[in-house]
Amino acid sequence: MRRDAKTLCLFLVIALSFSACTVETNTLSTPFDTIPTSITNDLVLGLEGLPIEQFYKEAFKLILVRNPEAIIEYGLEAEFDSLELLTNISPDYPSETREIHQLLLDRLLTYPLEKMTSEQQVSYQVFKWYLEDAIEGYEYHLHAYPVTNFTWRSIPQTTIILFTETLPLNSYEDALLYIERLAAIAEKFDQLQLQLTSREELGIIPPQFIIKAGRAEINKMLGATPNSSPLYTHFQEEIANADGISQSQEDELLNAALEVLEQQVMPAFALLDTTLLRLEELAGDTLSVYQFEGGEDYYQYMLNHFNTVDIPAEEIHALGLQELARIQAEMRINFSELGYEEGIGIPEAFQLVITESGTLTGQDIVDKYELILQHADENLDAYFDLRPQTNLEVIGGDVGAFYSPGSLDGTRPGKFYARTNKTEPIFKMHSVAYHEGIPGHHYQIALAQEADLPLFRSVMIFDAYTEGWALYAEYLPAELGWYADDPYGNLGRLQYEALRACRMIVDTGIHTYGWSYDEAIEFMIENTGINEGFATWEVERYIAYPAQAPSYMVGKLEILRLRNMAETELGDAFDIREFHNIVLKNGSVPLSILEQLILDWIAEAE
Repeated sequence: MRRDAKTLCLFLVIALSFSACTVETNTLSTPFDTIPTSITNDLVLGLEGLPIEQFYKEAFKLILVRNPEAIIEYGLEAEFDSLELLTNISPDYPSETREIHQLLLDRLLTYPLEKMTSEQQVSYQVFKWYLEDAIEGYEYHLHAYPVTNFTWRSIPQTTIILFTETLPLNSYEDALLYIERLAAIAEKFDQLQLQLTSREELGIIPPQFIIKAGRAEINKMLGATPNSSPLYTHFQEEIANADGISQSQEDELLNAALEVLEQQVMPAFALLDTTLLRLEELAGDTLSVYQFEGGEDYYQYMLNHFNTVDIPAEEIHALGLQELARIQAEMRINFSELGYEEGIGIPEAFQLVITESGTLTGQDIVDKYELILQHADENLDAYFDLRPQTNLEVIGGDVGAFYSPGSLDGTRPGKFYARTNKTEPIFKMHSVAYHEGIPGHHYQIALAQEADLPLFRSVMIFDAYTEGWALYAEYLPAELGWYADDPYGNLGRLQYEALRACRMIVDTGIHTYGWSYDEAIEFMIENTGINEGFATWEVERYIAYPAQAPSYMVGKLEILRLRNMAETELGDAFDIREFHNIVLKNGSVPLSILEQLILDWIAEAE
């Protein structure tokens, strides 16, 4: 899982995934006819007559400038004359943004496709898909939950991460701007309050447990004194190490930050918590988004959005069951080879795997991941001749198992966050490292950022492609024989693959077939062997963030299908490294466009 600032995507996201479910999907709407046409027309008027490459650049800047937090995440501040302090999530903002998307799409469609180079045509198709999907998504932006217990989907948490991980603090000027942005949190949370009110008026209130969990995260902040808040302690640590800040300046900056936290930021968190407490008392325990007006259409839109192809929920559910049966059959073979009794339950078998393969704690977890990633990077020549230049660091801490991309300017490396405050079973660590790091998210995202592509293709995230690649990356080491002497590691791979199949089943089970909370958790435990805490986290994720989880397996299966097609068509001329180059060098793309890229490559190679 990458962290989008997906959304994180979010990744953000984020987390900062530039798809229809970024900041715009977490904002309020006003009727489109209330926005003066001149506002948006003037913004795109200057794009008329531009060569297509220049159009891509300027058009994407018009989109990007509306999300300054994304610009900061990417390290692109120098590309813009001025930026808002924080991303605007006010009521008027999404309708303006939708209008800009529509005008940009209208302008894009005036360019004659037949006069473009093949590379320009790919950019055209990707940008067109993105704009059309974003425009459609505005119809459902109020269905998303803006406060949850999932970091990459919750505005309070992504705000904290922005201040504690992303904002630069290398100079006195950076520190002053940090304090200005701290003061802007109160306004942003006022905007968030309006979001929650608008949703409440439409009857869109999350299940009670989501609100409780979101409040728990907010109360961690409220439980701290201003000078023990991470927003203060991080600032204190960073400016102490910054160049050119005198002791007197440091003292002034700390006093100013403390005053803003005491008088503005902490009261804003408290007021938000009061609103959420009231909503918690109104919330029910129905899980499916089908409970809301338009919920069924919203869920299918989200499936199409994340999978980047039109697949009905029922088909995804059936495909998940089919894949789960295949994976469990392979698990059974491994259990037998380890001498486990025939017919042993999957949870019982994985308890034996954990006991026999061992666990690690603390810094040993980081050290182990570093060794796994080093081995992977040094032994992939048979499959890859395209490698990223961006470094990858392993970061231990209280949260983990996600990847955060490096900055586009190369000053910040990619980071794989590993949880080190709990015991880590060794058998699953290889698959996690391959998925998040090498050859998974780090390879794919860093190569896209380093490629000679229009900016939007370097940073956009299409989940089925990106998560599908990372799941495919988990599979490759087994094909390379790296598990030949590690049956426990191979079972770790299979367990995670079963988890992704179960995501297809349980996500659709909850939102299409009305599965209960307990039914979903029990299914996850019995069919994957993960523990109850992990299963609960997974199920709550599908409820809070519907339709994203199936994209992993959908993407992986499509990459494998395209690879098998290329092998069949090209025979002895097939080169796995060239196939991977085509998949990776074009950046993240919708699956339909990936298929065309592979078909074109096959035609050229024949």
